[in-house]
Amino acid sequence: MSVLLEMQTFLEIVNRGSLSAAARAMSTVPSTISARLSALEDRLGVALLVRSTRRLRLTDEGERYLVDCRRILDEIERTEACIGRLKGSLRGSLRITAPSDLGRGRLRPILDAFAEEHPRVQIHLHLSDGVVDLVRDGFDVALRTGELEDNRLVARKLARCHRVVCASPSYWSRRPRPLTPADLAEHECLLWMPDGQNHATWMFTTEDRGPLEVRVQGRRSSNDGELVRAWALEGLGIALKSFWAVERDLESGKLESVLNRYVRAADLYAVYPSRRHLPSRARALIDHLASAFATP
Repeated sequence: MSVLLEMQTFLEIVNRGSLSAAARAMSTVPSTISARLSALEDRLGVALLVRSTRRLRLTDEGERYLVDCRRILDEIERTEACIGRLKGSLRGSLRITAPSDLGRGRLRPILDAFAEEHPRVQIHLHLSDGVVDLVRDGFDVALRTGELEDNRLVARKLARCHRVVCASPSYWSRRPRPLTPADLAEHECLLWMPDGQNHATWMFTTEDRGPLEVRVQGRRSSNDGELVRAWALEGLGIALKSFWAVERDLESGKLESVLNRYVRAADLYAVYPSRRHLPSRARALIDHLASAFATP
């Protein structure tokens, strides 16, 4: 059995999260995937994965082998891409993570266009409003807004953006519009809590005093940004959202913004693990994202 095929199979299992999902990605059956994994582990003399009924977990040896496995396969792909230089020559899988409302909105057609241009690239889009660990969870690229905290990652700015305080016309018909951020204390605010922590402090910027923190309150909170947007559309309160998430709602008048002079920047970034050689398919995707988001 080909060593490279065993490595590709191992990488697909980790990326997809199960033997059955890896089998679908590689157009084979789970028993074949299991046999390849067993052959690889027998050859190495160690267990790479601990298999249970619900999930797969990498062993310490598996964690170390995964790093080298990715590096070797990426280097092979980079070399072949340099030799081929053919349109559509990109191949392999791309694991991308993005906020839920961005992923369902503006990002989806951008990825569809990339997939159409590169038919041999498999795209897996993971929507999560929490901050996932790209290295641990095997993601190639993440789209994130606002301040970036993980210095292990490389970031490329895709577009300038800002946050928006908004609510539906029906909400504003019942409540006075706030004139300053402090006025939000008297309103029903919709709280986004992606990591389960209390995010009832909203940040603003003032011309004379710089950053401003305002404590808000509300009876509804969620870790799902798309649900927070839906609540706002239903007139249930005020939301603090990235402009990308609600731009169409603002254009259509379904949501109306306030406090625009106080909003903070929340630029959009493509973030990826720091590697000496970024896979050519990931580099092509980031270039595609930068071009698409630069277009109004």
